[in-house]
Amino acid sequence: MTQYFCASSRRRDEVRQVNFLNGIDFIEVAPADQRTLFVHFIHPVAGLTKNNFRIAGGVRVKDVECRPSSAR
Repeated sequence: MTQYFCASSRRRDEVRQVNFLNGIDFIEVAPADQRTLFVHFIHPVAGLTKNNFRIAGGVRVKDVECRPSSAR
């Protein structure tokens, strides 16, 4: 899988040191279809649903869905 990281490793390291902040650690693009993204957070996340996310755009790709990682 192709992985994309924040350009600031310092930001990620600082968030790792505290437990009251969280953020995206990296995003992976699935090689099979190049259309599936897996979002990895710095700290474990509980209780997120698709209502916590907004996906904007959709000009070339329509009907984008947000699924839990168990849908892998």
